[in-house]
Amino acid sequence: MNNTFVGNEVNTFVNNNVTSYVQEPVVVEAQVQEPVVAEAQVYAPAEAVAQEPVVAQEQVAPAPTTPKIVESPVELNPNDVRIVVAIPELRAAVAKANVVAIKADLKPVSEIVMIRATDKVNEYGQTILQVRATDKENILTVEIPAIDVTPGVSMSIKVDFLKAFSDKAPGDALAFVIEGPAVTIYTKTGEYKINQSLDLSTNLPITIPDIDKDTILIEDTFEMNGNEFLSQLTAANVVAVKTQDTSPYRGVYLGDKVYATTGDTVVAVDSQFKNICGNSAFLKIQTVKDIISMGVGDTVRVGFGELNGVRTMCVYTNGYRLYSVLHESEGEFPLEEISAMIGDCKGNAIKINKDELLGAVGRANLFFATGLVRNSLNLSVENGVLYLMNENKTKERLVAEGIGSFEIRMDVNDINEVIKNIKSEFIYITPVGESGMYSHVHVWDGVGTVYVVGTAL
Repeated sequence: MNNTFVGNEVNTFVNNNVTSYVQEPVVVEAQVQEPVVAEAQVYAPAEAVAQEPVVAQEQVAPAPTTPKIVESPVELNPNDVRIVVAIPELRAAVAKANVVAIKADLKPVSEIVMIRATDKVNEYGQTILQVRATDKENILTVEIPAIDVTPGVSMSIKVDFLKAFSDKAPGDALAFVIEGPAVTIYTKTGEYKINQSLDLSTNLPITIPDIDKDTILIEDTFEMNGNEFLSQLTAANVVAVKTQDTSPYRGVYLGDKVYATTGDTVVAVDSQFKNICGNSAFLKIQTVKDIISMGVGDTVRVGFGELNGVRTMCVYTNGYRLYSVLHESEGEFPLEEISAMIGDCKGNAIKINKDELLGAVGRANLFFATGLVRNSLNLSVENGVLYLMNENKTKERLVAEGIGSFEIRMDVNDINEVIKNIKSEFIYITPVGESGMYSHVHVWDGVGTVYVVGTAL
């Protein structure tokens, strides 16, 4: 089988080691403890202060925490080709791999997790393993320590199997003994025989290429707040996932704001992405889903490169790195049209408690007939009261701050999805268009996220 990546872009970076750079954030975090030791000495007598540098250096030199000693669940033969790994570390890495690996597209390379020994060791002398997965447009690498490993060994196993097995495995460690395509897994209670996933064109185990360490150096990446980055992607994804598969706009655009659009619905989230990185990026929808599902750490480092002329972005965070081919339609993304929609507010905004509105919409939704493609609610504002009506079946009254009056109809699913993804206590609703013919509604969180949702005229 031909394991060709998009336009052969990814294959240009095989057989190189990028992961030495992934460890740098981990080292830095360990060093953050140094000032704590030094500061503790500030209030000591002068003689003690004079010794401060020596004391601090002597205490920081050893590793701050000794890892738990975990042994192989069985005694192995010296000649056994093996990978022995702690179950918690493997379980966490395979869970991330399971997010990226696509298991429904009938492409074997996208269904497997590859584990290989590197020539690197951590501060405790443990060989580093790379756990890799791909969907052919994103390559994930997670690094974990080995308890024991044969130098240079690798294996490729169905990701859904390995996730299920590691989740249920007893004890502290698993031992994999590899004999050609056959693998025997040992736990503290038993042994299990499986076969590796093979490339049918070569009859050899499928391999996932590494990315060259010089493609996107960690020194050339840009650091941003991880919580803010994830929150921006999550808010934009609410709209992006509803964009048609064939649309050139299906994805999330990162620039001076974070944008997504279906054509009729728009979201814009305040962001420093372009200011920090000096670049914009149009992420494919699968990349956005992968990052949201795997989560991020307190910080995210983002870098840019090219794969055979195709722009690529790398995300370093939370113990993993993800290389992603960017959306080919970045130049077509309708930034001007979106900006116009966001700025085209007519009439007065009303302010309303988000949870109260969400509860009212949810209750009204219970009275809709099932099976209808679109169910719409009537929202009207008059004299500081917001009325929600579902035909003649329900009518709710909510207190709203603001002046003026308007009446609109909204698809119940559209408005419900937007409201529940807003994090602030209050939201601001403003109609767009001419009275009686409002085409859209602005829903703003009062901070930095605005949704522009089409009405059900």
